[in-house]
Amino acid sequence: MKAKALYIIKSLSKKEKKQFKDYLNCGYFTKNPSLTNLYDLLLINLKNVEDDKFTEEHLYEKVFGKRTYSYNSLKNLLSELNRHAETFITINRIMVDNLEMNKALNDELIHRNLFTSLNSNYSKSIKQLESQGKRNYLYYYYKFHFDSAMLRSTYSHKPESFVYQEKLNSVLDSFSKWLCLNTFEFYQGVLGLKATHDFELDEKNRNFFELISKFTSDSFPSEELAKTYLYYYEITSGNISNYHEYRKSLLSSLDKFNFWEQRAFLIVACNFTIDKIEEGESKYYDDFHEYMELMIVRKFVCTITGYLSENAFTLSVKNYCNQGKTAEAEKFFNKHKEELVPELKESVQNLCQATILYYKKEYRKALTYLSKIKHEYYALTFQVNNLNLIILYETGFFNNIEVIINSSLKYISSKKDAALFLKDHYKSFILLFNKVLKLKLGETSDVYMVKMEINKIGRCHFKNWLLEKIEELEK
Repeated sequence: MKAKALYIIKSLSKKEKKQFKDYLNCGYFTKNPSLTNLYDLLLINLKNVEDDKFTEEHLYEKVFGKRTYSYNSLKNLLSELNRHAETFITINRIMVDNLEMNKALNDELIHRNLFTSLNSNYSKSIKQLESQGKRNYLYYYYKFHFDSAMLRSTYSHKPESFVYQEKLNSVLDSFSKWLCLNTFEFYQGVLGLKATHDFELDEKNRNFFELISKFTSDSFPSEELAKTYLYYYEITSGNISNYHEYRKSLLSSLDKFNFWEQRAFLIVACNFTIDKIEEGESKYYDDFHEYMELMIVRKFVCTITGYLSENAFTLSVKNYCNQGKTAEAEKFFNKHKEELVPELKESVQNLCQATILYYKKEYRKALTYLSKIKHEYYALTFQVNNLNLIILYETGFFNNIEVIINSSLKYISSKKDAALFLKDHYKSFILLFNKVLKLKLGETSDVYMVKMEINKIGRCHFKNWLLEKIEELEK
């Protein structure tokens, strides 16, 4: 005898078999006692149930007694048992996986319009996700779900707002990364390569593009495309040793990929250079600008309505200035300044003007532009506050600087909807700035320890400036 329910029951562990019986007996999911009888009989005869001697008539008699045999009655009961078995293993899966539990809960909270509870569950979900410390395809799958749920509940009533557009871009980024890493898994699976749950690459995985090139079907990528996928996976997973191979492979084959692949590949390459620049490695500036220009042309750093992201715009201006290329910064500024979100355009333009003037050492003019910024969007305000502190330091206006430091830290803490990594990025600068300031004012004297702390912090806003000030104090 064959039945779908049998395959599920056979897959259950000893503990799960007992739990499924409790499920059938609890009275909440079903009140049909025949199901329990059927399940007990199948368990007892599990090894013999597919034997020719174990007939449907025999099973029917054991369940229904001397009632006249009815094939449809037995078929319906087996179907009902299968449906409950599927429900049971689904619930069991959710119960042992916090991320799956939160994913299901988010959907239900949205369905019931319980948005306050959704906000709380979102914060918990992201913390659990980040605590895993792995950026594999499952990470982006769940991040895409959690962020999109939050987007639908919090900002769906004002889709034209720039905040909605920024959040939507983040959701699309997670989607494209999940899609690409999932494709990577597919290529591995088709080739029969070992793919662990965490995608730890062994030598066989590492050379999968050499094997994939042996296939001639159009459904498989060329060796060059496969290489790009492999390098993309490794960099996304934190292995940066193949960055230059990835860059070469990406730029030579970019147009052969689809929209989502191009977007994901360019963004991960650009983010890599941003991290390196923030860590103080200046050799990645030119790579950053090349990726950014490609993404602007392809509308990958634009809102859904086509406006240029203010983050991409301000970062490009700042990085040109960091290189000492203020003329290039002004050229970029004038080329793209009208492409910004109308709601933010004036404030972003003022911030970028202030940034360029600061690097030209025209501090008073820079402060004038900063004072014109009235729009309070946290991503801008974080940058304005930090630049303001730097200019006050350079001009020697220390009178109220402690008050500004404390208010800036409180402002960062108050922004609950800002990404944690973004808040840490700007907060780290302010805390280190305060230590440099105390050295400058003679309140402390251990320059070496502060320098060690700055070098150790990794990515930090205006890290090069902090190190520059430390070098001045060491003289």
